[in-house]
Amino acid sequence: MRHPILHTLWLVACALAGLAAPARATGWMEWLGSPASSSPFTGRIQGVDVSAAYFNPALLSMAPGQLGVALSLLGQSLTIGLSPRPAGADVSEDIFRARLRNEDGTSSRLILHPLPTGRLPTPRQSPASSGTLGTFHFGAIFHPVDPYLTFGFSMVSPMTYFQERSSFYADEREQYFSNALHFERAEDGLCAPQFFLAASTSPFRFLSLGAGVSMATRSRTRSLVYIPDAADQEIADINNEIRITTEWVPHGGLLITPAPGWSLALTAHAPTRSDIDGQAEIQFWNYQYPEGRDSLVQPFAFSQGMLPWRVGVGGAVRFAAGSERGLTLAAQLVWAQWSGYRDRHQARFLDRWGDILTPAAGLKLDLAQGSAALDLVFEPSPVPAQRGRTSYVDNDRLGAALTWERRLSLASHRFALRVQGQLHRLLERSVAKSDEAAHPVLDEFPDSLDLQTGELLAASQGFQSNNPGYPGFRSAGWLWQAGLSLSYLH
Repeated sequence: MRHPILHTLWLVACALAGLAAPARATGWMEWLGSPASSSPFTGRIQGVDVSAAYFNPALLSMAPGQLGVALSLLGQSLTIGLSPRPAGADVSEDIFRARLRNEDGTSSRLILHPLPTGRLPTPRQSPASSGTLGTFHFGAIFHPVDPYLTFGFSMVSPMTYFQERSSFYADEREQYFSNALHFERAEDGLCAPQFFLAASTSPFRFLSLGAGVSMATRSRTRSLVYIPDAADQEIADINNEIRITTEWVPHGGLLITPAPGWSLALTAHAPTRSDIDGQAEIQFWNYQYPEGRDSLVQPFAFSQGMLPWRVGVGGAVRFAAGSERGLTLAAQLVWAQWSGYRDRHQARFLDRWGDILTPAAGLKLDLAQGSAALDLVFEPSPVPAQRGRTSYVDNDRLGAALTWERRLSLASHRFALRVQGQLHRLLERSVAKSDEAAHPVLDEFPDSLDLQTGELLAASQGFQSNNPGYPGFRSAGWLWQAGLSLSYLH
């Protein structure tokens, strides 16, 4: 390695990656790209910068050696409007003395256990999700054996919480918690740290190949709980066992330049997600456990920040007006297999999500001492109309990014300064629940008998549900990002 400083920073970055082990979701890169890039949405074909370690490692061979740092500020203004609940939809207090009426006239225990609407911990709400998040970006590219071997890495880290993850249900079970709807892929889906390593080679002038990995982890938690008095369960002795294993999620790409100024790219990224599995093992004093058991086991499983298989193709053509001046037109198309998605409770949805194609296009004008670039992207939502039991909130997204770059010289050293701005619109979407949906909203208080008298409970007649998404909702939002980066070129 020709630069000892880069070598040292490389080792430091690898050490930081070990500390950043919980990083697994890469929603930030797929939605926003990198502020250190002139092409945040078309990075698979023309990301000749540190972001190539994620988007297309084959581009590392085309990039100059560099060390870059960047700061960015992300703002989210997301809204969910809930349709008014119809009269008679509330669950009454009679639910506590109800028995399910069977068709043969007998009764049985309730299958669903909703709370009376008046006793829900939180009233039904549609909180606006807004705020800003600062992030730090760092990366490097170096050519130990140019052009046959190039290495690169890139990392993104939030400046507030190291990692923020929340789980929620997309059906009637959320009544016990926030009693609200949440954006499935936005909000905290853009707040995870990320780390990427990659290498590339260019054995021929017209061909470059690259492969990389994203650092990932799987967490396993075991909570041992002893409750000495079942009548006072606020007092408990607890031990925890937590194991985190490191995984490496692969991605790769190739770049073909069949003629001067023309380039074609192909990339593939394997699925990635952050899994947390575990169980609580609860012991009570003087309690008769089932045979062969010495505790009550309560398992749990969460899966957050999932991204499915993504395969991208792209092409670019450069109209050169000189050795430094020129105009580049680029386009890329990314297929994502969202039909394999699992939600935050590792559940597959009742209504199948769809695979999507996301197109993006870019225009870059190279000048004598810098460049100006425009990128556009449109991502359709993979979520079908939520007319039934579930209420996954997701919208089509339209985004634009403007980047200005200025190349500077100081003594014998060269630098690149970039300023970037992005604006994304989550297009408004309205949902109305329907009885004709494949999996309609459940009647949580079906016709029931009084536990004491055996008579039909009048309060159970009709349709009652505490599902936060019933009878419908609408969603929309804005995202913006401002970024500043400085790269040392060598």
